[in-house]
Amino acid sequence: MLARIPTIRPNGKRGVNILVINPAEETPLPEKQDLASQKTAERVDKPEQTETLEPVKHVSSAAKPAIDTDYLPTYIPKAFIQLSQTFLNVKDILGAWKRVYYAYQQTKLSYPVDHYITIISQTFKQAVFAKQNGSIKKTFLAYFYGGMLAAFQQTVRKEVMDDPATLYYDWLNN
Repeated sequence: MLARIPTIRPNGKRGVNILVINPAEETPLPEKQDLASQKTAERVDKPEQTETLEPVKHVSSAAKPAIDTDYLPTYIPKAFIQLSQTFLNVKDILGAWKRVYYAYQQTKLSYPVDHYITIISQTFKQAVFAKQNGSIKKTFLAYFYGGMLAAFQQTVRKEVMDDPATLYYDWLNN
């Protein structure tokens, strides 16, 4: 169907291959009547086999036992686990907390991550609402990470403005 023709460059090295598409040999399709007669001939030729019923072995529906949230690492706050366990499985809860911690590390907040649990829970609720509305295009965890990053950046701005050690220059009144 395809023919390859190698080419040689002026310097003697091998060049680009040229692919030529050859016309395919056309075979006519069998008529509908021929197909129907073949099927009936197959049915007549084969004697009916009696089916022997064998007992079906029941396989447990869950190959792996479901892991409870008690087995999650202790560095994940209980408030976050309780909030997310109704919407996520254990693996996704761990993934969501990792996204929270990545966003926390990127923004370099001044307090430990446990201090911001209200912001984390509010962002999680907003992400769940977006998921249920169908406005998340890719994955839930990616959307949640973006929301956490934006919320933490907003918190950093607020902390900087509230800090009395931050110097302000009032350029309007000077």
